[in-house]
Amino acid sequence: MKTRQCSAEHAHEIWRPVTGWEGIYEVSDLGRVKSVPRWIVNTLGVRRRVGGNILRSFEAGSGGFGVHMVATTLERPQQYAGLGQLVLRAFVGPPPTEDSGAFHLNGNQSDNRLENLYWKRRPLINSCRSRGQGHGCSKLTEDKVKMIRTFVPTRPGELADLAKRLGIHPGTLYNIRYGRNWGHVT
Repeated sequence: MKTRQCSAEHAHEIWRPVTGWEGIYEVSDLGRVKSVPRWIVNTLGVRRRVGGNILRSFEAGSGGFGVHMVATTLERPQQYAGLGQLVLRAFVGPPPTEDSGAFHLNGNQSDNRLENLYWKRRPLINSCRSRGQGHGCSKLTEDKVKMIRTFVPTRPGELADLAKRLGIHPGTLYNIRYGRNWGHVT
């Protein structure tokens, strides 16, 4: 019979239930997630033993800067969870505020050890992002947007001509007219 050898780095690994998935998944202080061994009844009514495996993490995002995630599921569709958040919820508790996220002390998002993680408020996206003419790439001003909204075409193709004159895509002009873009301008 084969016995599994524990590596030295995993010898003192501490496991806790994953919040919301108690009895199904556990997370360790080293940032690993495993399924808990258990008995289930499948769709055919057959009882079988499942679990006991370490879940494989994957990087969500591009350029090597993505958050490491695991897929947790009992049924389809799968749900995805960030490893850092799972570790912090299990060992530290829930985030202090609704807009808090898991951050890494060393900046390496693949290092999800408890000692490398902490809760921190995420910057508010809308308060940091410029919109409208304050955005550096904007081709329009608020006055032009107001003109687009009040413009009444008198012939077919006039809206397309207006978009061309303003240097924007006709779809962008349409979205401005119907309030999908530049919604903050009244």
